Amino acid sequence: MKLFRKDRTLTSSWDLVSPSISLVRENIWQTMYLSFLPALLVTVSLVLLLPGLMQIAENPVVTPTLDGQFQAGSLLMFVAVLWSILAAPGWILFQVNAIQGEILSTSRAFKLGIKEFIPFVLLSTMSIILIATGLLLFIIPGLFLIRGFYLAPYYLMDKNLSPLTALKQSYQDSKPVAGWIWATIGVTMIISLAGSFVSAIPVIGYLLRQALNYVYIFAPGLRYGEIAKNIQIAKPVTNKEE
Repeated sequence: MKLFRKDRTLTSSWDLVSPSISLVRENIWQTMYLSFLPALLVTVSLVLLLPGLMQIAENPVVTPTLDGQFQAGSLLMFVAVLWSILAAPGWILFQVNAIQGEILSTSRAFKLGIKEFIPFVLLSTMSIILIATGLLLFIIPGLFLIRGFYLAPYYLMDKNLSPLTALKQSYQDSKPVAGWIWATIGVTMIISLAGSFVSAIPVIGYLLRQALNYVYIFAPGLRYGEIAKNIQIAKPVTNKEE
């Protein structure tokens, strides 16, 4: 099987950087509330929890004395994780609409996303279990599943499919464009690796790392949009009933 088929011509993965940056710039507040701030809170809570976690790791048998900082970090982590989970479907939905030229407000994206929360969680759980099983047992099938399920959340949120159907549709449609999907995953990993290096810079390292991560944040959505258009399966999200 050829990774890059001549009958399918998609945008180079590196060329997705510029439109991704433009989408972030044009939709900065939706990006902040649906993605950036939850991730920021997770990081802050980890910083607060780190001393207590190190204490637990050093003396796992002895019950540690956890101070107010650890308690605050625990509470903040709970809020951050809850925010991240609840906002995730709306964030995917917002991306699908944005690449189709339909901009949703933060509240509308969140509201529509919540309606698909249970299917979204089921899809994520199924995907993780299947990929993990494939990697543990055979490795190669797990890699195929990573590629095949990479865009499944976009199918789920864009087309009102069931979780299982979204996984199947994503896997099937990704076969002819496997090379472009792997390239998108590869660029994401390269940018993430670069971010891990700059994060070592005191004070501003974290901000630089986040800035790098968000230059490519819309790339999966853009790739889905191209594949959907290429295979002629796209369906406007705004047709969903409220």
